[in-house]
Amino acid sequence: WSSDVCSSDLIRFLFMPLTADEGGFMAVARWWRHGGHLYQDVFVDRPQGMILLFRILDTVGLDSVWGIRLLGVVMCLVGTAAGGVITARLVGHEFAWLGALLVGVFSSSPKYQGYASNGELLSCSLGALSLALVLSAVWREPRPRVWLLALGGLCGTAALSVKQTAFDGLLVGAAVLLVLVLRRHWTVRERWIALAVFVGGASVPVLAMVIHAAATGWGDWWFAVVAYRTKTRSATASLEWHNLRTGIRIVAPVVLLAAPILAGLAIWNARRRQWSVLAVLTGWVLLAGAGFLAGGQFYLHYWVIQIGRAHV
Repeated sequence: WSSDVCSSDLIRFLFMPLTADEGGFMAVARWWRHGGHLYQDVFVDRPQGMILLFRILDTVGLDSVWGIRLLGVVMCLVGTAAGGVITARLVGHEFAWLGALLVGVFSSSPKYQGYASNGELLSCSLGALSLALVLSAVWREPRPRVWLLALGGLCGTAALSVKQTAFDGLLVGAAVLLVLVLRRHWTVRERWIALAVFVGGASVPVLAMVIHAAATGWGDWWFAVVAYRTKTRSATASLEWHNLRTGIRIVAPVVLLAAPILAGLAIWNARRRQWSVLAVLTGWVLLAGAGFLAGGQFYLHYWVIQIGRAHV
């Protein structure tokens, strides 16, 4: 395990051949960029946000292996920074570095393809950023910081536009906001504004996806993004239990390292009676687990969802 987190080992993964997902997303993005109609001329079972990221890489000339890997590195850094912010807000600024370090190291492990620009790494980073922004806007704040709430909502649904199961950050952030709106001594105007800007920000990626889907073929989009995934690759269809068993064996060292850290954090917060902190972290891990299970295929890179969340 220790060799997997050495810089010399991690750097070489920047130049490894693309995974099937990365190559497929780039091929679809190129087709789309050169006039193809997404979901009509070419099929892909991902929302538009995922293909848009690869289309941007193709547009700016970063469509090579290292360019695609660079996207993964950047998004991993975004998730790492978000993990530090979440830790600072919930536990204390003195622990921010530890939260960021754990997320960065364990999310990027090559054992479960943490080096690749897969949907789990990209969407989880956006989801973590969404929650970090919401907590920065309202957690222990005398007044809601509306612009951060707007960005938090936007990043939350942007995560969903990358991967359908990336709902954990958005839902936890929405729950935190709702509870604080009901409990805090904010004015009625501040409460309504806080809710409105969060929903408004979250609506932007959703509206963009819906408008594009309506313009290019609503039925094709719905089949690819919703129906196909539900009927063929989800928790309700074709569960790959052998992949889950294999994954558990591979990530066992991570679990052994994480268990005392998580237990210590839970005990520390319980002794300080920080029940709200425990509720947020527990809810986040459980929702991340639901996203992990919803995929149904249990490929190795799915573990980025659960392990990245657990180490915050």
